[in-house]
Order: sequence, then structure tokens, then C-alpha cells
Amino acid sequence: MANTTRANIQRKRKKMRRKRRVRFFRLLVVVIIMGAIFVGVVFVGYSLFQWGSHIFADYQAMYAGYTERMERQRGAVDPRFDGYTNVLILGLDDGVGSDNSGLQAADTIILASLENDTGRVRFITIPRDTWVGQTKISSLYGGGGAPLMVR
Repeated sequence: MANTTRANIQRKRKKMRRKRRVRFFRLLVVVIIMGAIFVGVVFVGYSLFQWGSHIFADYQAMYAGYTERMERQRGAVDPRFDGYTNVLILGLDDGVGSDNSGLQAADTIILASLENDTGRVRFITIPRDTWVGQTKISSLYGGGGAPLMVR
């Protein structure tokens, strides 16, 4: 009887060791799989971050070039006009019945100059028949819109 009890105890211990070993290896496999998933997620996240930062740097460089070109195009600001805000007011006609072949023309041109410190407003009226180069100023709107009129 002592041998059977001892044999049973040995068998149970062996069975328990096997179960512990199987549990340990299952846990080890789960930890390895979870670690691999974690490493993959971190790698993908870091790759996306690097990709985004490269795109941001490219756009930032393009914008810096754009602002530099715009500053060069505007030219130097005269300090006498630094405290003023200028607004160009245009009254447009539909261009029907004129010699401009249906293009819109500016029939009223007013420049409003606002002094920023005092709030004082000054208006300059520019006659529509003023010649600019080989054309009248009123017909410039039909050729290039408001940006050409501002220039």
C-alpha cells in the first residue's frame, strides 16, 4: 500500500510538473506574441511619425520659400506709409454695350487711406479715363481683375 501511495504521489507530482510546464510555455508564447504585436505597433507608429515629420518639413520649406518670394515681390515698405491701411474701392459695370467686348470695367475707383493711430480717413478719387501706359485705368479690371487694379 505504501508503494501504491508513493507511486500515486509521484505520478501526481509528475502530472502537476507537466501542467506547470505547459502553463509556463503557454504564458511564454502569449508574452512573446504580445511583445511582437507591441513592437510592431511601436514600429508602425514611429514610421508614421517620421513620414509625417518629413511631410511637415517639406511643406514648411515650401511655405518659407513662398513667403520669401511674396516679400521680394512686394518690395521694401516705405516707413512713411507704415501706419496706414489702404483700401481700394471699385464700382464695376457689366461691360455690355462698350467697346471692351463684354469685359467688366471699373467705372468708380476710390482709394481710402485710414491712419491707424488716429483713425483719420482720407479718400482719393481716381478718374476712370486716366491713362496707364497704353490703356485706360478703368479697362484694367477686365484684363486682370482686382490684383491688377491694386498694382
